[in-house]
Amino acid sequence: MNLSVLSALFASAPKKDFETWISATPGGANTRRVWFIYEWMTGQLLDVPPVPKIRAVPVIDQEKQFGLEGGERSARHSVVDNLPDECVKQTVERDLPDEVAYLEAYDHFSRGVLGAVDMPNSMVDLLHRFLKQHGGKLSRRAREMEFAPLTDEEVGIIEAAYAKAFTELKPRPGEAHDNIDDFGETS
Repeated sequence: MNLSVLSALFASAPKKDFETWISATPGGANTRRVWFIYEWMTGQLLDVPPVPKIRAVPVIDQEKQFGLEGGERSARHSVVDNLPDECVKQTVERDLPDEVAYLEAYDHFSRGVLGAVDMPNSMVDLLHRFLKQHGGKLSRRAREMEFAPLTDEEVGIIEAAYAKAFTELKPRPGEAHDNIDDFGETS
């Protein structure tokens, strides 16, 4: 179960669509799981009657993903809430918004680069990695090797696009700059 996909789906699809889908197959195990997670994530109750008494299924299928042993039974959905709440809460409240902010910053950076220089997306990705490793500046080695065709003016525009896109972004956990480039050389 991918919470980021479900979160995006819940935000984009009308509530009525979920109510219609759930009403069509209210006893389906995956239907009940998605229904429970919808109400849990959004805080909105769907206009669907409780499931008749049937065997409860865990929200997280432990054969496929990590879920807690046991948990509280939701009679409304006929599921056992085995979500690892703190991990899920952190994902919904912090990780997903951070990921969206990072993707938006990367998209802004990419558009800035491609607006100034014609290059394939793979080179934009490489530029991003080098800039990230060196605090927003291209190293002398990168300028002489991978990015030799760039002019000083283009490098300035690219570095400014990086700074504008990523300066406001909070560092992501586990992504501290270690000053080691992609080839294992310390800078």
